[in-house]
Amino acid sequence: MRIGELARKTGVSTATIRFYEQLGLVAEPGRARNGYRLYDPSSAERIRFIRDAQAAGLSLSDIGTILEMKAEGESTCGHVIGLLESHLRSIDRQAAELARARARLQEMIDRARSLDPSECVDPNRCQTITPLLPGNTEGMEMTTETTLSVPEIHCNHCKMSLEGAVGALEGVASVEVSVPDATVAVAYDDEVVDLGAIKGAIEEQGYAVAN
Repeated sequence: MRIGELARKTGVSTATIRFYEQLGLVAEPGRARNGYRLYDPSSAERIRFIRDAQAAGLSLSDIGTILEMKAEGESTCGHVIGLLESHLRSIDRQAAELARARARLQEMIDRARSLDPSECVDPNRCQTITPLLPGNTEGMEMTTETTLSVPEIHCNHCKMSLEGAVGALEGVASVEVSVPDATVAVAYDDEVVDLGAIKGAIEEQGYAVAN
């Protein structure tokens, strides 16, 4: 089948299919006499597996290893269980961080409701925002902020997948995916993680970074 038909059957873009080819996840198609690239029907099931595995939180590197093991006749179930357990631990860490952030926000909101708006006279600060305690800034990690354009972001699954992958990187302070804008905004400590690693985490999920 031609690439357009394969894209329709699998629900991924033609650009994504070509990206999978570049990574060696999908075999390069043969060519018909007229020069058209023709994919084997089994390519559709492989692409569906790739997307299902990504939805479960596996990176494209992980998926490539699984497919290589399959090609060599090795058992993959134990290996995949280990990958899923690792991803689960990462989610647990992120959940704990979110819980702490939520608690601080709730505390800030509760405090703000008791304040008198007429006393909010500082031209440089809204009293709603709780100031850091003296000394809390010492030793804090300095963060770099960047916004990356990722045109293939189109749904909440994309958002969850990318926020999970980028947020799991050591040194990333925050990540926010905007589906309407198709962007990934990241705050990170550039002494711990560089921009290339962040872009790599996005590309491992099957998305191309435009900038």
